[in-house]
Amino acid sequence: MKKKIIFWVVVIVLLLAFGLWLKYASFGVTVVTILVGLGGIVLGWIGKILYDKYVKE
Repeated sequence: MKKKIIFWVVVIVLLLAFGLWLKYASFGVTVVTILVGLGGIVLGWIGKILYDKYVKE
């Protein structure tokens, strides 16, 4: 029960933060931020695959 409440509080805080970001940041800044975030996710995923393949025993 407590985990559910914490989860929904985090979701609400993230949605509020996202809404405030969209209100105060320009469209270009928002697009660049999203692209950089997605790029970081992709590079991290590729790094994990390469690490598991070549480094981890």
